Amino acid sequence: MLLTARSDRESAWFLLPPAALSALDNGLSLYSQSDAYWAGDYGSVSELSPSFAKYLAIHPIAFAAAGVLWIELRFLAIQAVIFDLFVQRVAVDA
Repeated sequence: MLLTARSDRESAWFLLPPAALSALDNGLSLYSQSDAYWAGDYGSVSELSPSFAKYLAIHPIAFAAAGVLWIELRFLAIQAVIFDLFVQRVAVDA
């Protein structure tokens, strides 16, 4: 059974908090970079996450693209879990 439009809208509420928190974290990471970083010295990265520090060391746009990709991967994982739970609930109710 396919998800209905209503259940798609309801599942979107599960996606909003992780997306908002990830965007906030990425924004704070960019905001906390030093003046030297913004002057073009991308080697002077200040980031706790080693993987995202590598993207910041490349360029701020690379960091932003990696952040968007990470949010999308979370969306896919959350939607897979919601779909799995929905299918199990429908199968049990039937």
